[in-house]
Order: sequence, then structure tokens, then C-alpha cells
Amino acid sequence: MYAQILFPINAEAFTYIVPEELEKDIQAGCRVTAPFKRGQKVGIVTGLGKTPPLITQSAKTKKAIVYKRLQSLYDEAPLVPENLLKLLRWVSQYYMAATGLVLKNAVPSAFFTGKKPGKSRITYDEDIGAAPALQLTDEQTNALSEINKSEAGVFLLHGVTGSGKTEIYINAIKALPEGRQAVVLVPEIAITAQIIERFRSHFLDKVVFFHSGLSIGERITQWWKMRNGEALIAIGVRSGVFAPFTN
Repeated sequence: MYAQILFPINAEAFTYIVPEELEKDIQAGCRVTAPFKRGQKVGIVTGLGKTPPLITQSAKTKKAIVYKRLQSLYDEAPLVPENLLKLLRWVSQYYMAATGLVLKNAVPSAFFTGKKPGKSRITYDEDIGAAPALQLTDEQTNALSEINKSEAGVFLLHGVTGSGKTEIYINAIKALPEGRQAVVLVPEIAITAQIIERFRSHFLDKVVFFHSGLSIGERITQWWKMRNGEALIAIGVRSGVFAPFTN
């Protein structure tokens, strides 16, 4: 068996042989240790196959390709879900960037260095109470109804500051089927601190925030909460689109 391994570098995936002892456990999205140049690197499995991919060689190159063997498997379950792998490929093609660079920007770098989650500097008001139910205006009710009755689509919710748009977002998330997840994107990091308490008053500890301003340890901690299903709502800026949600 052969595996395509993507590293967080300016390159596409590399091909390696999967040792027999790893074949039954290896999956796309899992981390592996692989020999790279004179050392070794941690990368993500992006594909598996019984044969290596076709490679076009010049007429001058007559040497057979020698594939190296993977050294170890890090994860029992995929760190990066399949839908996020598809997003990384799409971003790579759309922005004409190496998929390894997209991976570097999407997944916390600490996952490729062996670092562990650290003690979070994020503090929440543990005594925060449940938000009282607010009576929506007719305009808010109509907008929410249009959003909720659609299976899919894009909506532009237009309103001046303070007109109650966030209340519609909160109610739209509440209306999702059980187990569904949501990503809330805000314009800048400073706003996350203001908005997260508002969301926590409705969804409690099911909310996390995820952005480049977090420490390495905090990003790992938040990633696992999302990946393990502990969190159902991620609030972030640009990198929030890479939240490892599956539903």
C-alpha cells in the first residue's frame, strides 16, 4: 500500500510505502512520521492506494523511483476530517497555492511539532446566566423564517449597527437539527471577546473561539474540542473557516 503524505511546507504531497503493520489502522487525515531528506517530518495522510501515482519522467531519467517507508502512525482517528481535506484541496486550486502551504495555514503548527495543549489563558465568566428570550421584531421574524425554511443557500442580512442581526444568527443556530455545527465569522479578533459571552449565554460551553491570536497550546485545545464534538459553535476571524467540524 502507498500513502500520499502532505507536510506543512511549500510543496504538494509525497508518496511513501505503508508498512504492513500500519495498513489496518492508517486513514486519510491521520498524522504520520515519515523520513524526509536527512531527518524526519510529521505530515498528514491525504490519500491511500495499492499503487503509486503515475509520474512523468524525462527521457534522461532512467533510474527507478525508490519509495521510502513511513515510520509511525500518530493518530487512531483522523485529526483532519475528510471534508476539511477537500476544502484544503479546493483552496489550493482556487488560489493557485501549494497544498502544503494551505495546510500550514489551516492546521495549528504545533500538531506537526509534537507539542501538547497548554494551560489556556482564556477565561470565561463561569457565573454567566442563561440569556432571557427576546421578542423578535416583525423584520427579525421574517428574516429568520426565510433562513430557516431553506435547506441551503446564501443570505445577506442587511441592517445598521445595533439593529439586531446577531439575535437572528443566534436563533438560526438554535433552529439547526440536533448535532449540527456552526461557524460564526467576525471581522476582527477584538470582536470575538465581545461576542463570545453573548453566544455562551445561549449555548454555554458548546462555544469556542478559534483564530491566529491564540497561543499554540490554546489553538490545540480548541481544535480538539471541535474535532471531538465537545464544541458545536466556533467563533473566529478568517482561519475560523478551517474549523474541523464534520456536520
